[in-house]
Amino acid sequence: MEITFEKEYLSGLYYKGKTSDKKHRFQPEVIKSYKLRIEALESADCIEDLFQINTLHYEAVVRESLWSNRFRQLGGGDLSRLV
Repeated sequence: MEITFEKEYLSGLYYKGKTSDKKHRFQPEVIKSYKLRIEALESADCIEDLFQINTLHYEAVVRESLWSNRFRQLGGGDLSRLV
């Protein structure tokens, strides 16, 4: 699946394991869990494969006549968006 990050610090967190700014700092356990979830998104063949992971709160989003799928973290923040 194609994964796009809406915020730059999220892509840096995934690819580098840390963020470039001091505002967004995370514990190593959180970074490890985040990377595992992104890898689960990448390895999925279809959207239905992700329904089995209950910690990814699935919701379909309609924006400007385009369908996209989003998975939310607990607390309401976007984990990532699939286009």
